[in-house]
Amino acid sequence: SKYVISACDMTQTFKTFLGEKIIGSDSIGRLKTLVPSSSTFIIYIGIDEQFDGLPLPGTNTWYLPLYNLDAIYSQAQKSNFDSISAYMLRVSPDSKTIVAFFGTPFRTSLFWKNNKTRIARNFLDKIAELIPDLKKHIAYFDAATPCTLYRYTLNYKGAAFGWAKTPSQTFESLFTRTTPINGLFLTGHWTSIGFGLPGTCYSGYDTARRILRKENIT
Repeated sequence: SKYVISACDMTQTFKTFLGEKIIGSDSIGRLKTLVPSSSTFIIYIGIDEQFDGLPLPGTNTWYLPLYNLDAIYSQAQKSNFDSISAYMLRVSPDSKTIVAFFGTPFRTSLFWKNNKTRIARNFLDKIAELIPDLKKHIAYFDAATPCTLYRYTLNYKGAAFGWAKTPSQTFESLFTRTTPINGLFLTGHWTSIGFGLPGTCYSGYDTARRILRKENIT
């Protein structure tokens, strides 16, 4: 193929698919110094019927105990699962489902196996403080750990947002859509400066634009 676009985890592309012999020791060396973003612990709640007290449907609602975002991030990295504070909650537009998550480090698969149920229940209790009648209307309940995210995406350490968006990594050369290999391009949140869907969508647009320019198509 004249062009190949990799949209998966950059460590998979460079280390697993290509390897040091092809991509070069410099790129692999830089890759090893980068830090992935935090992962997430997610719970999924099915609701049997609508009831008073639900947050506004179709809206991402963040609950943050402090105005100091650096302090909130630091707390999340300490993994105090008995006192969950900062989290995001979204009620589906039809008010039948709630998805909520909080940031957390990857940890080990054994840790999550042994603690998943306890942490999920603690998280549910935290949300029930906001929605007092929630537990009366639960038709389905499940949770996903960082290991779940890794299993389904193969994102390095279950990263939720690609590389950590720290100042030292924001303009790292490996964020670019081009690679040392002619015809190989990157896209997705591992090449995005911005967080989440907006940054990821733009990366796809930018990668396509670069290829079209090489073909003199505007």
